[in-house]
Amino acid sequence: MGAIAAILPDLSETPGIDWAKPLASWSREEMLAFLTAAFALIRKGMIARDLSGGTITRKSSAAQLARQANAAAGGPLMTSDELNDPIGRL
Repeated sequence: MGAIAAILPDLSETPGIDWAKPLASWSREEMLAFLTAAFALIRKGMIARDLSGGTITRKSSAAQLARQANAAAGGPLMTSDELNDPIGRL
């Protein structure tokens, strides 16, 4: 539960999600965008929690937690989505 609670502030800032619109009226594409963003953030939070050996008690963003988890595992101080930065189309 702590890993999921920790990602809520980042989830609320997900672009393309109309939080004023009732959930039941979301289109298939809107629901997929929401679930994809939620899954990615939850995954980062759970990895950070698991690598820390305890619970998440501070209010860090999912990106901060992912960076800390990556560093603890000897990886780069970047999250996986930062490494997959899309190339602009011409």
